[in-house]
Amino acid sequence: MFMKTILKKALLYLFILVMFTNCCVLFAGNSNQAANQQEKAEPIATESTSAKPEKKRKVDFLQLAVNIGYVVGVLILLPIVLYTNKEEKLFTPTEKNKDQIIVNETLSIEERNRQANQVLNQIESILTTSTDENGDTWKTITNGKQAKFVKQGLDYINKRLVPSDVNILARIETYSNHYNERSRRFFTGSKWIIICAIALGVIMTLGVGLTRFIFIHAFGIIFYYVSSKTANYTLEKRMKLFKGGGAGFVGIIITALFLGSTAKHYVKVGDDPWKRDWESEAHSGIFGLVIFALVAIVLGFLTAFLGVINFLTNYSTSYLLPFQTVDKWYEKHFLNNPTMGTSLIKA
Repeated sequence: MFMKTILKKALLYLFILVMFTNCCVLFAGNSNQAANQQEKAEPIATESTSAKPEKKRKVDFLQLAVNIGYVVGVLILLPIVLYTNKEEKLFTPTEKNKDQIIVNETLSIEERNRQANQVLNQIESILTTSTDENGDTWKTITNGKQAKFVKQGLDYINKRLVPSDVNILARIETYSNHYNERSRRFFTGSKWIIICAIALGVIMTLGVGLTRFIFIHAFGIIFYYVSSKTANYTLEKRMKLFKGGGAGFVGIIITALFLGSTAKHYVKVGDDPWKRDWESEAHSGIFGLVIFALVAIVLGFLTAFLGVINFLTNYSTSYLLPFQTVDKWYEKHFLNNPTMGTSLIKA
């Protein structure tokens, strides 16, 4: 099992290295192409042109957003999101992972029970107190920092302390069930964006074949999908803020384009009855399809960038990293922190 863990981490680092190499090659090629085009476009310097002040270069925000999406999103954030989705489940002791349980033999069972109770008390102290309509109060997870603290605290207890006290075990089960419920993730992204991105990839593949851009674009689609998974506690806040759900901004735009392109037109000439204006309907339909195609292309290119935005809203405070071990967590929040984690901000 130890070799299996090392192999998983090695594959993760290999994935990052491959993505970094492809991104560097892709954007180096784009930079060279842009430089060559600029050299061809530069006029021959003369006395009249050299005297003119140099114009400021305009920033292409669309290109900037696309570059941020593919470089930051696919290269840096995608491995983090994939790792977080895999590791944010609570550690459950089994025969297969028992090698990860390393109990400090210098501590007595009473001391391990005491430390486990200390961690559970700290978990309870950082949770948000909620009150229902009847005046009943309870502790709950309402943000990513709390969820991350609960997960690492429970994992530390199960991997390093292994308490035996019945009351402590009951509290561990209660917090574990609560964490599993509150940290469940649901896809809240736009299916239209994924459809547009896939369509763009298919069209470009048929046009220019399989290129490095298609390879990175495919990972951009994956990144958008996984980064759009929202935890229960975040989804609950979002539902309260927007008073329920809906088709979403992108869905509203796509639906409006479809309705506009399928609208029926009628014309009346003199005393003649109303007749269908097929010519106007054709023009309107073609115009709507052109606008829809342009919107689909833009959304296809911006898929990875929209994934970066989703990461900021869904993972920015709850992401996990391979080097964030339970031992470092305990050392940070308990051994080296006199307040023992009470500095965490509640929602």
